[in-house]
Amino acid sequence: MVAGPAYLMGAALWMLLGLQAVVGMIQKRRSVDLVDLPVFLFLAYAAWATWGHAPDEYHARLEWLPLETIAYNQCQAESHLVFALQEGAELMAWDVLALGLPHAHQPFEQGRYLQHLEVEGVWMDRGAIDALDHDLMNGPLGLDGHRCLGTLVLAADQALSAQRVEAGLARAREATASMSGLLVGVTLAHPRVMVARVLSAQTEPCRAALQAVWAVWRESQWAMKPQPSRMWRV
Repeated sequence: MVAGPAYLMGAALWMLLGLQAVVGMIQKRRSVDLVDLPVFLFLAYAAWATWGHAPDEYHARLEWLPLETIAYNQCQAESHLVFALQEGAELMAWDVLALGLPHAHQPFEQGRYLQHLEVEGVWMDRGAIDALDHDLMNGPLGLDGHRCLGTLVLAADQALSAQRVEAGLARAREATASMSGLLVGVTLAHPRVMVARVLSAQTEPCRAALQAVWAVWRESQWAMKPQPSRMWRV
């Protein structure tokens, strides 16, 4: 089993704490007695556990599923997300953007927002949204008047099998087929990346669609039951 850099750093930290404890005790009492034994054993175990137990040789599952970002009128902002996958690791991440607050009479009429979502060395989605670009904001080949857009990515460190792709695309489309008031597209953007995109007038339908896709992907791709975050109820 190979430990990654984070685990090695953690083990080194525990060892340093143990050394500092020993030095401190010796300086205070000029000796070490049996009372200190539990402390030494704990620090030794922590260092061993941190050093030698990287979970399944990097076979990790990461979910990055925050609340939506609001681009207020006249903002000049950038969102820059980059994920690096180790051996056997997989990722589900979304980015939800609300342009202004139109129902609060604060539309996105001026400003620029740059989005960057990347799986390092595999796939990158980057674009600039300028409030004054009317073709982009309102054209049929752009946002078509929608003011909320969301992207959900499922990425792996190796190519997804044909069975996984077929199940992922089919179940995502089924989960969103009956939803109204939004546009949804699900594609295989790269042999290692499936992407779901949503356009809607408000954030709630967009989040509902992405959560539905996330739930079926969690079950079909990771064999894990969906556990909605309490943060989503905020």
